[in-house]
Amino acid sequence: MKRQIRVAGSILVIGFCVLFGCRQKENGVLLLEEPADTYQIPEETIQETQALEETAQPSDLPETLVVHICGYVKEPGVYTLEKGSRVYEAIEAAGGFAQGAMEAYLNQADFLQDGMKLYVPSKEEVGENFLLSGDSVMTGSTEGSKVNINTADETLLRTLPGVGESKAKSIIAYREKNGSFGKIEDIMNVEGIKEGLFRKIEDGITVN
Repeated sequence: MKRQIRVAGSILVIGFCVLFGCRQKENGVLLLEEPADTYQIPEETIQETQALEETAQPSDLPETLVVHICGYVKEPGVYTLEKGSRVYEAIEAAGGFAQGAMEAYLNQADFLQDGMKLYVPSKEEVGENFLLSGDSVMTGSTEGSKVNINTADETLLRTLPGVGESKAKSIIAYREKNGSFGKIEDIMNVEGIKEGLFRKIEDGITVN
């Protein structure tokens, strides 16, 4: 009977150690293994982390610019291109030149600027003012690549970024009423043309 009691006691001790762990005896005393501390991340923190990961934007996305291309292209409209794109890439995005376009009118190697408007005229629109000499394009109302705001017609004025039909007509009307512009800054006297637009076109206009 005593033997059975000892066996039962041994089984209980072994089971206790299996369940709770134990260390070696020190000075004859059985030391229990202390359960390791555990840390549970709060559910709120997990949700916030997941939300940040979902909304995070990659840092290597290319910068873009938006241009409006119209006139004699197959698919006029507003297009988003990578920053550093050139005029020919905008024309390609718009489906290429339409039949009758004056393809040599624009400098297709020029860089695009965000918010600019490209107008591709027809051969008929450009007419006799257009002269082609080798690879250089010249018009009767430009100085180099600049638009002379004292002599340019509506079509040529509309090639300036931010200048559409309405503003081009306003420039011509102002010119007819007040005479030639004395300096390029005078274009801000035209209704609808403020400093913001002037800063966009100042490098592309002249009065000489």
